[in-house]
Amino acid sequence: MVRRSLAPTALAWLVLAACIKEPFDPQKLGPPVFVKVALLTPEPDEQPWERESDHAVLWHAPDVPLPPSALGAVSLSLDDGATWAPVSIGQVDLRKSRARVRVPATGGTHLRVRVRLGDYAADSGAIPIAPSRKKRYSFTRIGADLPFGARDGMGGLVFNGRMYGIGGWNPILYKFNSVNDVWSSADGVRWTLVKPNTFQDPATFDQATDWSGRHWGGYAVHDGKMFLVGGDPVTVLQRDVWSSTDGVRWKNVTQETAYPLRVLHVTFAFNDRLWVVGGQTLHGTDKPEVFGDVWSSRDGATWERSTAPQPPRWGERGMIGGNAVFRGRMWLISGGIYEQEGYRPERTEYDDVWSTSDGTSWKRELIHTPFRPRYYHNVEVFDDRLWVLGGYGSGYVLGEEGNLSDVHYTSDGRNWYSLDIPPGFVGRHAATAWVHDGAIYWGSGNAVDATGKWIADMWKITPPP
Repeated sequence: MVRRSLAPTALAWLVLAACIKEPFDPQKLGPPVFVKVALLTPEPDEQPWERESDHAVLWHAPDVPLPPSALGAVSLSLDDGATWAPVSIGQVDLRKSRARVRVPATGGTHLRVRVRLGDYAADSGAIPIAPSRKKRYSFTRIGADLPFGARDGMGGLVFNGRMYGIGGWNPILYKFNSVNDVWSSADGVRWTLVKPNTFQDPATFDQATDWSGRHWGGYAVHDGKMFLVGGDPVTVLQRDVWSSTDGVRWKNVTQETAYPLRVLHVTFAFNDRLWVVGGQTLHGTDKPEVFGDVWSSRDGATWERSTAPQPPRWGERGMIGGNAVFRGRMWLISGGIYEQEGYRPERTEYDDVWSTSDGTSWKRELIHTPFRPRYYHNVEVFDDRLWVLGGYGSGYVLGEEGNLSDVHYTSDGRNWYSLDIPPGFVGRHAATAWVHDGAIYWGSGNAVDATGKWIADMWKITPPP
């Protein structure tokens, strides 16, 4: 992630969370010295924060030794600094100079935040508090052992009142890992195979008559058809486009798009066009590349490149599942870049939020999300909110690297709320999500239970009655 250092005299507005579990007396610390610690986020022009919403706090303190405990490192005041309450140590990561905070549900009309490391500290300005937009959603399991089995990166579309699951990858179940079958359901529980897997051998498969097995491609509904746009990082990299009106018969729209070969791109249907944003090639190719470009097409066959985004730009990225079009804009939330042998030694993951109304001019809505950086997550629009579900991320705030089980939503891209996760839910990445019949259906993916077995279950998120 990118972090900007600000002078202590230009401190950004910040906040932290209410969960106070440890007794703490700030008077025992003595008066702080307000140097050597600078708050980095949020930015000075941040709008009011909503009650019960989560936010990120980041700071910069290169010459300050870390205290032995996170207790008291981040504190909140609702009375202009007269009293301070510490954020729970479970929400503070001293190693990464970062905390996740929650705006208190009651008290005060504005708040201040303090980051204190030993004798050194930095305080924010006063942050106005707005009413909460948190809702209580139901999150329940509706099916286990789905007939298509455990799958990583299966495409999900809703078309003509039905949910479609397209392709996917499982190195245990399938000889060539990726498949090209299609399943359909009206309720997320009962699934019908509408197109069998014909991808049995890449050496003999006829790509002119059928699309090859793949996962994590581009999927969108456009112009009265379902579209499949490229994809698959494990068999053969593709830049073909296919369409269908029933999931059974697929038409080859083009075998070679005008944009450079890539995978892990984000695909949108927006303003009567298909859009391809970002993506990358992988190790093993002659010249690995990562893309920060934007392409669009009216028919899926003829593609045009949009003018390069003007600074500030969202950068090169991919690995975002879903095509969130929200309030007349396309949205990019988090994402990442695979490591590339000889070029990029480590995998990159982001935690920012960007949107655009035309594919050309991009607006950064949030520099850092309160949830950890991630990729292979699902992004959906439901109940007039943007949603981020699961994914894969590195350790953050006492967490370990691996599959994520958290779910977050927002009404504006800046104020994020966390959904309570029910017992028994297994974290997952590269899962599949559908918004259908007044609910989010979320299932399968790379989800491993306590015995090490890949599972294929289905969960449903609905608003309160």
